[in-house]
Amino acid sequence: QRFWILSKEVKETIPKQIQDSARLHIDPEKIAYDEGSIDENTMAVIMDVMPENYQVLEKLGPNSLIDGNVLLSDIPDLQLEQNTIYTKNVNLIRCDNLESIPEGSVFAKVDKNDETSYILNIQNCKNLKQLASRSMFDHKVTVSDCPSLTSLGQNNIFQDMVKISNCSEMREIEDNTTFRSSVILENLDNFENIGDNISLSGGIEVSNCPNLKSIDKHIRLGDKVVIKNCPNLTNISQDVIFTEGTSIEID
Repeated sequence: QRFWILSKEVKETIPKQIQDSARLHIDPEKIAYDEGSIDENTMAVIMDVMPENYQVLEKLGPNSLIDGNVLLSDIPDLQLEQNTIYTKNVNLIRCDNLESIPEGSVFAKVDKNDETSYILNIQNCKNLKQLASRSMFDHKVTVSDCPSLTSLGQNNIFQDMVKISNCSEMREIEDNTTFRSSVILENLDNFENIGDNISLSGGIEVSNCPNLKSIDKHIRLGDKVVIKNCPNLTNISQDVIFTEGTSIEID
C-alpha cells in the first residue's frame, strides 16, 4: 500500500499518533510522498481540507484517512468517498448536492490518548436526505437546517452526543441504531417515530415535535428522558425498557 499526502513538504507534519495508533498501523518508512493517481488499493493520508483545496477530495479513493480538520462550505458539487476515516472536526455547510455521508464512513480519533472532543457538523445542506448507513461516529454529531433530511440511516453506531434540529422532514430514527450518549431532537415538524430495537443509553430529549404521537417499540432508555412541547404524544408503551435510575420529565 502507498500513502499519499498533499506534498512532500508536509512529510514532517504527519502526527506521531497516526504511526502509534491502535486503530491504524502505518510504517512511516513505507509512506510514499507523491501526487500521482490513487487507485482503489491505495490509502490516502491528507491533512486539513478547506474550500481552497477541496478538489483534493476528487482524487481520493475509498479507504482514505483525513487526519485534519475539514471545513467545506458553499461547494455544490461536493463528493465524498466510502469508507473514509475522519479523525478531527468535520464541518459541511451549504453543500447543496450532498445527499448522504457515504456508507462505511468512520469519524474516530486515531490517538487513543487524545481527549479532544471532535464534531461532525452539517448545516444548511438542502438535499441531505439521510445522514449515513453502516457508519461509526465517535465524534459528536449535529445536523441543523437540512430541510430534506428524513432519517439518520440504518445500522449506525453513535458514541457521542447527537443533536438534530430544524429539519422539517425528519420523520424517524431507523431500527437497529445504537446511541451511547445523549440524543437531542428539536423543532422537527414531521418527526413521528422512534424505531424498533433502539438503544438510547445516554438518554433522549425531544422538544417541539408536534407529530410525535407515541413511543411504542422495543426501545431501551437510559439516564434521562425529557419530552417538551410534543402535544400529541399520548402513549409510552410497556415495551419500552427503562434503565434503573432513569428520570422522566414530560412537559
